[in-house]
Amino acid sequence: MNMISKVLGSLLGSFLLLAGSLDAQSIKVKGLISDCTQTIKLFEYNGFSFRESEVAQKLNEGIYELSLPKTDMPKVFFIGPGGRDVKPIILGNENMVTITGKCGKMRVAQISNSKLNEQFDNLKKEIGTLRSNTIELTKKLRMAKDEEARQDILTSMSQLDEKKLNMLDSLKQVNPFFAKTVALNTYLSYLNNKGDYRSEILYFAQEYFKYADFKESAYNNLPWLTDAVRTYTQTLVNVGLDENSQKRFLDELVKRFPQGSKAKQLALAGIIQSFERNKNSNYIHFGEMFIEEYNEEEPEVAAQIRSSIEKERSFMVGGTPPDFTQAAPDGSAISLSDLRGKVVLIDFWASWCGPCRRENPNVVRLYQKYKDKGFEIIGVSLDRSRERWLQAIDQDGLDWVHVSDLKHWQNEVAKLYNVSSIPQTFLVDTEGRIIGKNLRGQRLANKLSEIFDGTE
Repeated sequence: MNMISKVLGSLLGSFLLLAGSLDAQSIKVKGLISDCTQTIKLFEYNGFSFRESEVAQKLNEGIYELSLPKTDMPKVFFIGPGGRDVKPIILGNENMVTITGKCGKMRVAQISNSKLNEQFDNLKKEIGTLRSNTIELTKKLRMAKDEEARQDILTSMSQLDEKKLNMLDSLKQVNPFFAKTVALNTYLSYLNNKGDYRSEILYFAQEYFKYADFKESAYNNLPWLTDAVRTYTQTLVNVGLDENSQKRFLDELVKRFPQGSKAKQLALAGIIQSFERNKNSNYIHFGEMFIEEYNEEEPEVAAQIRSSIEKERSFMVGGTPPDFTQAAPDGSAISLSDLRGKVVLIDFWASWCGPCRRENPNVVRLYQKYKDKGFEIIGVSLDRSRERWLQAIDQDGLDWVHVSDLKHWQNEVAKLYNVSSIPQTFLVDTEGRIIGKNLRGQRLANKLSEIFDGTE
């Protein structure tokens, strides 16, 4: 019997057993938690932080108890002292659930006396196995040397797709709550299901959440919806879609959620977090959407987003980034404003940054092509070794303006621009306004061609 059959069989058996014990109106959570100086609480997740739901009664040293009403539809909570020291726990209509752990290490606490949590752990393992198998087959397909091997791999992918669909269909009958989690993870192989899609990017953008019906209320109780949407958003960014296309696909996704629903709030949280991390202009659009819809329900989160939007506007396309001054290799002070009147690429990089060094030949080529038409680059290095910084400039032929304070991640300009990863770039027009961000490869070439080609 395979894992899916075991999970489904266990589910059917436990639901029959529970049917006779639903007369009790509450579910008790017993905590055997050591080394705690703080109060043990039950939290709900709003997409950004954990909000206190219930406070546990301390019965004795290391012994805690909570009591909640039973529900037909399970709900995900987090238990622990708070912050990141919490453990997800699913509560539904069982009589008692026990959690054994230690404060400071609640993430590895053990939940027992709960068929629901045991079954969900098994389900997560099965989802993880399917995901690992998908990754392995994708790698093999990329390395396939002949058509016969390629077709064999595609057949295996098709069989894996079938397993995913069978798992989803079976759970819809046994436990609709678990089925919602599986639906978030049911993404089928492109080559076996591409239909009329012209590229895998378009297929991914429109089919990733195909099997999730976000109008169903169970999604209001799935905090990992935030993670799923954050991953989806990050992928749209990573594959090189322009920001307008990213916005279009995500607007379509958001429309699938009921207005004002908790599920929509969780989804918007994932989008906002991804765009904030990437300093993406779409952060403002979706941040303002969150504020408009959830300001009353989540005033603290809305206020934080509102404040971040004001700070980020300077670094979004159309904004005017702050001026800065830093030392060049010869010790002279160079300011961004010294380059006003030119189209300037502010390039945050370092000698130790592999992706930066791999992109340098492309940037060198474009610099040579457009420098006489008014294109300039100011490289802000996050190096800490002056020798390695200068060596990289020489080795890569970076014949443009360079500055650094050799403070690594504490570089003052990087901190001013909220740079938390490199490479990161800002393209600024002759009037000092941002006209592009994180443009690399062909996208940078296309933008510079749009600006300079055909000019005298």
